[in-house]
Amino acid sequence: MRVRWVYVAIMLSATVAAVGQDSDRLLAVRTKDNSGFSYIDATGKVVLPGPYQGGSSFSEGLAPVNVDGEWAYIDSSGEFVISHLRVRTAGDFVEGRAYVENFDNRYGYIDRSGREVVPMVHEVTNNRDIYRFSEGRVPVMVGDKWGYFATAGDFVIPPQYDEASAFSGGLARVRSGSQTLYIDPSGSVVLSTPLFAGPFFGGSLALVRVGNRWGYMDRKGQIAIAPQYEETRPFSEGLAAVKTSGKWNFIDPDSRVAFVTDADLVHEFSDGLVLVREADGKWNYLDKQGRRLSPSDFAFAVDFSRGLAKTTSGYINTSGKFIWKGPW
Repeated sequence: MRVRWVYVAIMLSATVAAVGQDSDRLLAVRTKDNSGFSYIDATGKVVLPGPYQGGSSFSEGLAPVNVDGEWAYIDSSGEFVISHLRVRTAGDFVEGRAYVENFDNRYGYIDRSGREVVPMVHEVTNNRDIYRFSEGRVPVMVGDKWGYFATAGDFVIPPQYDEASAFSGGLARVRSGSQTLYIDPSGSVVLSTPLFAGPFFGGSLALVRVGNRWGYMDRKGQIAIAPQYEETRPFSEGLAAVKTSGKWNFIDPDSRVAFVTDADLVHEFSDGLVLVREADGKWNYLDKQGRRLSPSDFAFAVDFSRGLAKTTSGYINTSGKFIWKGPW
């Protein structure tokens, strides 16, 4: 059984050094002659011209780049910190660990020296988002059961669950048979419920389903917002999206409506803005009063992170101004 509860809003470690946080605002973009990738800063200035054959934006002070068919990691000065990784995929660093995947469809994790902390022996499943470390733990499937690795690369919670999610706020949601369990980092069960419920991502309330309706429960397992919605999303930055009559609206933890939308698909709040897809298929950003960020009308876009967001037209800041425009 595959993990159902995966959201991109996984918190990075609060212990990242200030220099790492600054370099994390360096973004991978296509070079003007389309020969590869270079890196720009938060103002749109090219600071690492490259070109690199492949690249991803910085995280925890390092960025994966592809050079002559091999993956490597560079620091904010362009120096190679890790070189000659013979892998298919090299991911971002989160809590000092990066996801890597070999050509046999197996994955593991490396540390900042390039050492395999978790050997690439684990089978890739459907959704790679679950593979990021969070609060010192990462879910790993062995056979058909899920357990958790610590950053040292050892199993701290043996594979035993049918489903698993990332840790958030000291708890992880797992499924064992028909039971929804919430465990602490040691694997001890803190809460058990027969209801079908989600993780406590984004605050003190978790999604819960009763029949074909969705609501929210608190950390004691008590219903906090009665199941009455067609669909729901986790709370983020104090608001959650709920679907009624085919449309998404946003509520606060007391179930009061903050604003209504005409969106048919919604994300979660990040940097005070939420990405929504409207009836015309265009993507827009809304603030916490439901006001559109101008100019926000894109064929595709992603959530804000560290004050910037990638759209089909280029990178924008939270004021809606472009710091850089294509090509991708």
